[in-house]
Amino acid sequence: MCSSDLNFAENLLATGKDSHTALHFFHESGVDVKISYADLKESTQALQEEIKGVLKKGDVLAAFMPNIPETVIAMLATAGLGGVFTSTSCDFGVEGVVDRFGQSKPKVLVAAAEYQYNGKTINLISKIEEIKKSVPSIEKVIVVDFLGSTPAHDYTRWEDIQPLEKKDPTFEAMNFSDPLYIMYSSGTTGKPKCIVHSIGGTLLQHIKEHGLHGNMSENKTTFFFTTCGWMMWNWLVSGLFFGGKVVLYEGSPGYPSLGDYMNIINRAGINF
Repeated sequence: MCSSDLNFAENLLATGKDSHTALHFFHESGVDVKISYADLKESTQALQEEIKGVLKKGDVLAAFMPNIPETVIAMLATAGLGGVFTSTSCDFGVEGVVDRFGQSKPKVLVAAAEYQYNGKTINLISKIEEIKKSVPSIEKVIVVDFLGSTPAHDYTRWEDIQPLEKKDPTFEAMNFSDPLYIMYSSGTTGKPKCIVHSIGGTLLQHIKEHGLHGNMSENKTTFFFTTCGWMMWNWLVSGLFFGGKVVLYEGSPGYPSLGDYMNIINRAGINF
C-alpha cells in the first residue's frame, strides 16, 4: 500500500472471501438482495469488458444513479481500469447534472432508466437524453433498468452486459497521487466546483476511518444513509476493504414506514 504502484479497486476487493456477502441491498419497495464478493468481482470484470474500448487510464466515468449495487460496480470497474469516477444523484435536475459533468468531461455515462422515491416512480430517459446532448465528451451511455420496467431507449442496456469469460477484474497499476474521484462543491456561490481526490489519499483516509473509528472487520456490517450525490457514498463503499458487509439503501426512509427502515438494523445485522 505504500508503493507508488497501487489500484484502489484491487485494495477494496482483496480481503473479502468470495463466498461472503459484500453488498446487502435494500430498496423501499421491499427488495432485499445480497451480493457476494465473487459476484461483485464477476460483475466488475464484465463491465470492464464493455467499457475498456472507450475508457482509458485517466478518463472519467460518470454515474447518474441511485444508491444501488450497479453504482458500486461502475466505480470498481472504473477504478480498476485506472479511470476516474464521478457521480450525482437521480433527483438532481438536468442543469445541476450538466453543471457538474460538463466540467469533469466523462467519456462514459452510466444512468438509471428510472428510480422510485416515497412510492413514486420517476422516469429518467428524457433527462439522460438531455444530459447526453449537453455534455459532448460522452461517447457511451449505459442504462440500468433496475426496477425492471424496460422504458424505451436506444442505449446500451446494463442487463445485456455479460462477461466473455470468467476471470478476475483488471487492476491497472496507478500512482499514489493519481486521481480517483471527482466530487463537487454545493454550488451555492455559482456553479459547483470540482474537487479531486487521489487514489492513495482516499484509501488511507478511509482505511483509518473505517478501521480505527468504525472498528470494521470481515465479520462486521456498516451502513450510512446517503445518495450518490454526497461524499458519504464514496466513504461508505470503502468499507469493502476489510472484507465485511456494506449495506446500501435506496428510497425514502419514511416509506412504507420509518419502522420498516429502522428494522434493517436487525435484518442486516448492522454494527456501525
